[in-house]
Amino acid sequence: MLTWTSAAVTDVGTRRKINEDSMLELPRMGLWVVADGMGGHAAGDYASQKITTDFKTLEIRNRPLPDIIDDMEDRLLAINQHLLTYARERNVPVVGSTMVALLLTERVGVCMWIGDSRLYRCHEQQISRISSDHSLVQAMVDQGTLREDEAQDHPSRNVITRAVGADLHIYPEIRVFKPAPGDGFLLCTDGLYGEVHEMDILDLIIGLNAKDAAESLLDVALHDGADDNVTLIVIKIRD
Repeated sequence: MLTWTSAAVTDVGTRRKINEDSMLELPRMGLWVVADGMGGHAAGDYASQKITTDFKTLEIRNRPLPDIIDDMEDRLLAINQHLLTYARERNVPVVGSTMVALLLTERVGVCMWIGDSRLYRCHEQQISRISSDHSLVQAMVDQGTLREDEAQDHPSRNVITRAVGADLHIYPEIRVFKPAPGDGFLLCTDGLYGEVHEMDILDLIIGLNAKDAAESLLDVALHDGADDNVTLIVIKIRD
């Protein structure tokens, strides 16, 4: 039987005045969500909080996994329509947010995401991304016109191609995988992975418990500048 511990931290960063990120940590339910809002004060923070608030009431226990996934998708579609209406009524160009969610059961892990917030997996001394950014530079990498090592500093690195609240129709992506004892997971916004190297992420998550790893990752991001808001959740599985 798999069990897990988790820890979540968020910070406004060194240059922003407000924190447009939001997070949800429900380890007993096996659900974690990170959302990165966009649109400025009273817009981006509203959008990201709308996602985490609505996912907080997701019914998980004693339900078939396909029904839970359908419910997650339906909630995102409803949130998207709500944010479009909210922006139109307030004459705001966009009230949107990226999101990444991790759902863990004893046998299956499910990642659902829109935008460039990420889910990393640390498994057998290696780090990999379960999510794949919905961004312009990721599309260029996938097409072979940009190298992975060039994407980090590309001038269009912040241009995302999908977000909740940004388009009439949204298409969340889903990936299902098998979790294992010893796995470590990181959900985070670009404010974290834009500042902290993947190998440092791996070392901290493998070497520390969830709480210490989360606090250390935040410290590294802030020390290195953290121009953006920084939000992250660390989950560690034990046998």
